This record gives sequence, structure tokens and C-alpha cells, in this order.
Amino acid sequence: MSGFTSYEVGDIFRPRHWPGPGVNTKCSSWHFLLPDANRGRREALHKVVFRHCTATGNWVLFIDGRYEMHGYEPIHNPEFNISFRLIPNDVVIAVARTKNLVTHHRLLLNKSEVLSFENQPVDAFNENPPQKISINKYDIRSEGGKQVAYFEITTISGDGSVAKIYRRYSEFNMLASAMYCYFYYSHLLNSLPSLPGKVFNPFTKQLSPEFLDERMHALEAYLNMLMGNERAVCYTDFLCFVGLSPITGSPLPR
Repeated sequence: MSGFTSYEVGDIFRPRHWPGPGVNTKCSSWHFLLPDANRGRREALHKVVFRHCTATGNWVLFIDGRYEMHGYEPIHNPEFNISFRLIPNDVVIAVARTKNLVTHHRLLLNKSEVLSFENQPVDAFNENPPQKISINKYDIRSEGGKQVAYFEITTISGDGSVAKIYRRYSEFNMLASAMYCYFYYSHLLNSLPSLPGKVFNPFTKQLSPEFLDERMHALEAYLNMLMGNERAVCYTDFLCFVGLSPITGSPLPR
């Protein structure tokens, strides 16, 4: 987990921002309002995302769509706390693993527990979800000595602005893993769409126009099904993935 630097808001899908194997990584998200002195004490929305891998002990913290910090806790330690500040508020994320190896994350704001977003009303924060998402083109780039396909996502935000961002398949896989984590204990888990699967057939030409056109349309359908889920569309991971601010829903600067 070394080599972290300061990234822009929304840049949360680099491999180093994923602390370990998806099946062993638990993601938690909390949304809450705090008085904002810069807005005449009006309340401002904040979103905290915590990713923790129980197999490696690595964890990563994001606040309002921006990387904040990362760390490591030995996997034999069943409990630990992470403290930080949202000035002037003290925030603690408490991590505990039960005897049956189930890991729980709790967020304490000034010593009072904040419910995870999964346990709050979906309309509690007056979100501004996108209107439309499309993928109409792709770009093949050379990375690490191999050719990689990037898909251009065009998003029409809630206020009608346009965001464009390129994502590769591995980033789609991170998004799908995060969504699965958030909904794992929910009765809505089965309502999540399935990400188009990886191709392991060595005879499949994965950079051919025919394959990429088919994949492009399948990935577009996947994002639109997520957008149709009134809870999934509010998560930091989804909004950043399609190029929008997790707080305002407006296009991120590029």
C-alpha cells in the first residue's frame, strides 16, 4: 500500500485504492450533514467511504470522494479504531471482528454513532442523480507493454451538464465489487445487475471491433441498471465512476 500521493476528487479507482482481493474487502459508506461555517452555518453533505481487506489488513479512507489516508492493521487484531477530523468534529471509525469472523464497521461522530447509508432513508439528503449515461466509443492505449481498452462514459448530470470520463474494465470490476459489498446484507442484493464477465478464452480477440462493440453496449447497460437503483446511484463510488461529484452531482473538473 505504499506510493500514495494526493489525488483529485473522484480518483478512487486506482489499483492501490483497493486494499486487497474483492471477496475479502468490506466497503462501508456513511452520509451525513454538518453545519458549514463557509455557508452561513447551513448544513453541508459529507460522504465517508472506508475499504478494508480482512485478508491483508490494509485499509483506505475517502472523504467526499477524495483519498484521505490509508493504513495497515495486523489481521490477528480483532478490533482497532481510525481517528480523523472534519473540523471541528472528531470522527472515529471503529472496526471489530466477531468470533465467527464477521467484520463490522461503525462511524462515531463526536462520540455519537452515524447509521451507514444502507440503513438510512434513500431520500434523506436531497441527492442530485444523473439523468443519462451512455458509452459510445472506446480507445485502445498501450500500458505496461500491452494494449488496453478504455471506454468513454458520457454522463448527463442532474442539472444537465455533461461529464466525460474513460474507464477500463478493471475499474468496472472495482465498482461492481464495491456495490456488492454495500448490498451484501441487504434484501436488495439480488436486484443488483451483474457485470459482464471476464473472458478467459485465449482464442477470443478481446481488442477486435466486434468484441469491443459488444462489450461497450453491455457495460453501458450495466451502468444504466445501476443508475436505475435509487440507492446505488447515491454512492460515492458510482458518482465518481461516471465523472460526477459525490456531493453536488455536478461534473468533476478534468
